[in-house]
Amino acid sequence: MPQKELFIRSSILTNKEKLPHGILHSGKIANDFSPKAFCFYIMEITSPWISSVKVKNTIVSVIEDNFSKSQNIDENFFEILLQKINESLDSLVKKGAKEWLGNLNAVIGIIDDSNIFLSQTGKISGYIFRKGKISTIVEGSRLGSIPHPVKTFSDITAGQLFNEDKVVFGNPELYNHLSLDRIRRYVEQFSPQIVICEFFKFFKKNRISTVNVIVIDVQKRENIENEAIISELPELYFIDEKSDSQLKIIKKRLEPIKNSGKKYLSIARDKIAVHGSALYKKSLHSWQEKISPASKKLIKKSNQSLSKAFNSASTKISPKINQLQSKTKARINFKTINYSKKSPMSVASNITMHYWPKIKLIFAKENRKFLYICLIVLFFGIGYFKVRDNNIHRAEKRDQMDMVDAYNKAEDEFDKTKEDLMLGKISGTAKLLECLESAKKAQESNSVKEKATKLANEIQTKIDELSNTKRITNAIPIFSLNETVSKLALYGNDIYGIDKEGKIYIGNVKDRQIRLVASIGRESGDPVDLSFSESEDKLLIATNKNKVLSFNVLSKTIEDLSVSNPNETWEDTKAISSYSSNIYILNSDSGEVWKHSKGENSYTKGTAYLDTRNFSIRGATDMAIDGNVYILLNTGEVGKFTRGTNQTFTLTGQYQKIEIPSQLFTDEYTNWIFILDKKSNSILRFNKSGEYVNQYIIDSYTIDDFVINGKTQKIWAMNSGQIFEIDF
Repeated sequence: MPQKELFIRSSILTNKEKLPHGILHSGKIANDFSPKAFCFYIMEITSPWISSVKVKNTIVSVIEDNFSKSQNIDENFFEILLQKINESLDSLVKKGAKEWLGNLNAVIGIIDDSNIFLSQTGKISGYIFRKGKISTIVEGSRLGSIPHPVKTFSDITAGQLFNEDKVVFGNPELYNHLSLDRIRRYVEQFSPQIVICEFFKFFKKNRISTVNVIVIDVQKRENIENEAIISELPELYFIDEKSDSQLKIIKKRLEPIKNSGKKYLSIARDKIAVHGSALYKKSLHSWQEKISPASKKLIKKSNQSLSKAFNSASTKISPKINQLQSKTKARINFKTINYSKKSPMSVASNITMHYWPKIKLIFAKENRKFLYICLIVLFFGIGYFKVRDNNIHRAEKRDQMDMVDAYNKAEDEFDKTKEDLMLGKISGTAKLLECLESAKKAQESNSVKEKATKLANEIQTKIDELSNTKRITNAIPIFSLNETVSKLALYGNDIYGIDKEGKIYIGNVKDRQIRLVASIGRESGDPVDLSFSESEDKLLIATNKNKVLSFNVLSKTIEDLSVSNPNETWEDTKAISSYSSNIYILNSDSGEVWKHSKGENSYTKGTAYLDTRNFSIRGATDMAIDGNVYILLNTGEVGKFTRGTNQTFTLTGQYQKIEIPSQLFTDEYTNWIFILDKKSNSILRFNKSGEYVNQYIIDSYTIDDFVINGKTQKIWAMNSGQIFEIDF
């Protein structure tokens, strides 16, 4: 696509007034020689007001002095511009303005046609939305040492923009209130002006004034020219300024019509005044000469007729009215009773008089059979409820006795089991688990609840001792990813998590910072499994639409991986893993592991890697590779394959049977095999010979997933997005 067809639009939301913690400032500066080139900046300075203003003015003045008059805009010019900014900031420090050091979060960028150059310092983040996918272009730096002033803007990111690209830059407060997915929906549907207008309304409504945003999009010029509605919204919004209401906007648009209407109304008024005055005088003269005398005569004659009629009617009706009033008075006779003096006996007699005949009627001979039936029903009802009440109390007493018996049985069996263990008569925890169940049942009885709880704790302690269990009580998460995250992967000190909608989150186990870094897009399907490729520094993501995507942890970009044969797709996936540059896919329905080797631009068609003729892996739940391939079966067993051939391998030792096997982990950097059992909510550790070593349990939390760092000997377990750290 020729570069000249591209049109760049932008809009800014920032703050105008002083903030308690410093200032927010964003802007855009045009170039005098190239209408397609502009420089933009977004700043958040969290230092005292005077220091913040000095830094802001310094950066803006250097950009204005150098960019607007430059005729040659390229990466070399941008590097020189940043050098001048850094030198000016260093001069500020030398003059004593040091408070801003470590408190400047900013991005400075230049767009010239489709070329973009960026430099970032601090915690401002930028994302590009391209074809439904989200990628990071500048990332907020983590906590660390404060850079020297002359190295404030030291790194440069250069790239190219393409048609329908959307770019968003914002301070951390933006992403605290709006998810990346919600931002994506806005920018994909609307122009930057409308997006910023919607952001403005949202933050204004929620009384949030500490947000700094720049939105940029790239369109073909004909797409913009053919828009049905050309946006008249401004490019720059100040979040702390009052916005025009819809009524005011309508008034502004109607102002020309209003002025034109006033002009024509004024002309019409003058004409009406001239002609109306003459017409009024003519009409008044006609009224006074012709209509007024005739009207006066008519009114006088009407008054005389009405007066005569009224007098006649009054003479005839008055005698009859007087006669009617006399008869009415004689007929009405009022009787008043003082209620306070009414006798109580009269009240009783009234009740007796009204109700006694009805009561006598009930006992009448012809009605006695109905009375007997009512009495029988009443007696049977009383008897039924009495028996029912007794049965309930009897059942409660029986349950109480059963619970007391359960406690006594658990106590006796626990004492006996401890003796047998000391004498070597039995081994394992099976008997103790039976005692624990009885003790937990007894906790339902109030009479023995306290004793049963104490006994259950003693039994559990003994079980943990025999099974070599490390139980974490009162666990506190080190940080929380989004609660919808379902799968984890580890890269160095970064834990990556992906949720059911394909959003990718990152949490660092050192500085505990959390970020949403990308999204695979809903069109790719729902994520099924997540794995890390050491050889390529990429996360592999398998979805339920038979797709495999890679997320580059260095460039924060997403790629849709393909199979070389255009008629082939990736297989149905239960688990995905990689070793060297190969990708392995576990299809538990077909009972196969498919191997895909990497080609120049794609992967080869999958080949069945394991010989499963004598060892079925159908229904397997997970897979791990350290050179050998380990398969976790739904029975809790583990199969081991070397170069595709099944090896004799059995899990051994004193451990509770794995009832619901969920996840398997091992790699070339650890000497252990880890298995997550959802039934016991524990992570079991075995050596690579299959011998049980110990297990880990987090009280009060269900373990959904976990990752391992064999070098530092750490386990990070997840519950609803919360990450817990365990040493092993």
